[in-house]
Amino acid sequence: MHALGVLKSIYSCDFRLLEDTISLWSFAKGRGDFNWTKSLKDCNGRLQYCFDKQIRRCENATSRVTKVVRVTVGLVGRMLEKYPNLKIVHLMRDPRAVLHSRMEIWPSNTKNTLETARSLCRKMKEDYMDSKQLLIHHPNRVRTVFYEDLAIEPIKVTKELYKFANYDFTYEDERRIRNMTGSYSIETKANRKWGLFKQNSSETARKWRLTIPPSVALLTGLGCSEIYDLARYPELKDKTDLRNTSIPLRLPMNPKSLLSDYLTHNGHV
Repeated sequence: MHALGVLKSIYSCDFRLLEDTISLWSFAKGRGDFNWTKSLKDCNGRLQYCFDKQIRRCENATSRVTKVVRVTVGLVGRMLEKYPNLKIVHLMRDPRAVLHSRMEIWPSNTKNTLETARSLCRKMKEDYMDSKQLLIHHPNRVRTVFYEDLAIEPIKVTKELYKFANYDFTYEDERRIRNMTGSYSIETKANRKWGLFKQNSSETARKWRLTIPPSVALLTGLGCSEIYDLARYPELKDKTDLRNTSIPLRLPMNPKSLLSDYLTHNGHV
């Protein structure tokens, strides 16, 4: 099924349209956080029972939230006309961190690093520019958030996202976010790896700089310089720069720049 078809199925609460797309049921049992595994246990492998249960929950929900990976902003943006209450949060992360994360999962993906970086950053730039265009036609319905900002200041950025989505940010919400991102989180290591819980979100955001091979970082820089400029990621020319934790994950914005004015007033943080 086409990506937009899947999203439309979710937003219309018609999960039966997804039955043919779920082909890795057994594999999925070993992934996800405790909510996902609990849901699988409740279903006991009976897909139809799960669909019926989730349809009822979806129809009674006040909002429907999806996390969608590797779908372009331009593609999802087509849905803004059909769903007038839809809002898009576009998440960006330093491409060096993205590539390093992928290489940790698939170690064989170390060949053709330069071309892989160019391909990734072409898509990132396209998404970034598309989000700016969508804001012109759909003000206050698209927001770009940087992973690094969310990791370093999770409470501040989450409050901004709640406001963007017209949610109230309660004391319970703040406590939950602190538990998910603080060093005292009691979640298991497996849940931190595959789920949303991180032992320390700021340390997680910086970790790649301490472990990425300098050659990979250098090749990524050759293919991603435009993204570095747009997103204010530091160039990090050598191993010394990479390991220097005093260099921020994102450079401060020049308050006098035209780009600063544009981003500040159009939902980019």
